[in-house]
Amino acid sequence: MGHRAEKQKLQRQAIIANTLALIQDAGLSSCRVQAIAASSGISAATFFNYFPSKESVLHEWLDDHLWALFEEARDQHAQGTALRRVLRRVARRLAELAAAEPAASRAASQSCRSTEAVAGQPARGRVSGAAPGLQLIEQARERDEIRRDVEPRLAAMVLRLALIGGLAEGLADDSVDPLRALEAPLRSLVDLWVDGLRKRNERVQAVAGSRGGPVSGRVDS
Repeated sequence: MGHRAEKQKLQRQAIIANTLALIQDAGLSSCRVQAIAASSGISAATFFNYFPSKESVLHEWLDDHLWALFEEARDQHAQGTALRRVLRRVARRLAELAAAEPAASRAASQSCRSTEAVAGQPARGRVSGAAPGLQLIEQARERDEIRRDVEPRLAAMVLRLALIGGLAEGLADDSVDPLRALEAPLRSLVDLWVDGLRKRNERVQAVAGSRGGPVSGRVDS
């Protein structure tokens, strides 16, 4: 990584860290881009060179953590650990993140769920490459842990949305301990996702009724 790219990476990390600190103190609605920029030692115009909005900072912060969790899951799966087990670890680690950073996790998950991601280039200084969640699903398909007719990109998107939605739901009540509120529901979500992709397609076959009766539908399992 060149000097310029390294500088952009460090600046991006500073913006994210300062955004989290301000949200922890004042909440997302009271957090202003000007305050984030000032605490990061840059102008508001420079902030917008990195992120299109304060919400996008949170989106990328959460995506960074999901990226790291799925990288770990992909590598564990490649070494022979079952898909369900590695995804349960992802659920556990995500619940632990929410317990450590409840304000940021609440704001990020609720913002991701209620708004569409801003289209365009990733923030300056952000790591790029093949998404590890997608690679994990492709590995699982090759190992016949999920159906081969599954489209990996669609499956990865559904899993990501399920985890973010579960995070938002579990953190809706800030009086409840995040780890207790999230661990079991997130684990159930990944179990449902895995079971859904393992289930065989149902095929409906029309068969003629006996003695010239009406055609009926039969579901073959």
